Amino acid sequence: MVGGNCDAMTSTERALAALDFRQPDRVPRYDTYWPEFVEPKAGMDVVRLRERYGRRLAMLGGLDNAHILPRGSDAGVVAHVERLLEVGYDGGLVVGGHSIGPDISVQRYELVHRTILDARQP
Repeated sequence: MVGGNCDAMTSTERALAALDFRQPDRVPRYDTYWPEFVEPKAGMDVVRLRERYGRRLAMLGGLDNAHILPRGSDAGVVAHVERLLEVGYDGGLVVGGHSIGPDISVQRYELVHRTILDARQP
């Protein structure tokens, strides 16, 4: 419902509406979207945002700390992080989450950290 009544829009729809550039000649070379973070549990997806806005959009977040990190398998967590790293490989994405709740173990968060560090190795 991009462009509609703001009261009836979800937070994701409002964010996407704010980023819906209808005048290409007025699009800044590099915009930063930072309402807080790109939040998967709010329906935001860094892959979809990157496909739509390319490098015009710098993003923070992307880690699903509501579903994948607390309840996913180790392989699922690694796949999730690798997907984010693929999007951010050429820059424009700081991988993270707005919070790490008590339902996410230290070991699980270390797995995320290790996956990110391993991806940096040649």
